[in-house]
Amino acid sequence: MPPLLLALAPLALAAAGVTADADRLLARHQDEEAFALVSQAAAAGDADAIVYLARFYEEGIHVEPDRARAAKLYAQAADRGDAEAKWRLGMLLDSSEVVTPATARAIRLFRAAAAGGEARAFVSLGVMYSIGRGVSQDHVEALRNYEAGARLGYAHAFNEIGIVHLAGEGVPEDPVEATAWFLVAMLMGDPSGAENLGEMFALLGESDVRQASQRANEIARDYGVAAKPGKDVLPG
Repeated sequence: MPPLLLALAPLALAAAGVTADADRLLARHQDEEAFALVSQAAAAGDADAIVYLARFYEEGIHVEPDRARAAKLYAQAADRGDAEAKWRLGMLLDSSEVVTPATARAIRLFRAAAAGGEARAFVSLGVMYSIGRGVSQDHVEALRNYEAGARLGYAHAFNEIGIVHLAGEGVPEDPVEATAWFLVAMLMGDPSGAENLGEMFALLGESDVRQASQRANEIARDYGVAAKPGKDVLPG
């Protein structure tokens, strides 16, 4: 075994910590070490490591970008039942130039990933229904999927619900309600929520902002994302 892999072997034995260790290595710009660690764990059959390795190839980290290789790795992990792999493979397929068959398969993968509890897959399904891509356009079904993703704690799902209310897609157009959802998304760390919130604050009056803040507290409590049980995420 090469010296680098020998040095990393103790880390690879702890499969549950492989991705966290790889994150730390990448944060220190030790791409080669991260790649070696993940490759070894993936070769041992760890599904999380297989997904992580696929991301190296998809994003071109330490290796040349290779979407075909990434897709094969995602498919390998998906066959093992990994929900994230199903979602990521679906995203990769949906970005393909071969729209019709690839999109149909992507939707099947999104549904399978959502059934496995992958919150991001619910949002992907919501987008498909919102724009009518590969399915009949259905704003009610789009919102239902966004809400399911939000129930699982996915910050970007709250942003998408805000967009639904801002555009009036299947619900009454309501900028105050939209702002409340953007506010929760922002507080949960979603960049899109923060950007949309800034735009809304520039448009709304003080009374509307206060109302949106109060509504955001209701949403946060309802979805279980309040800072503490029974406490508001925002003052006032």
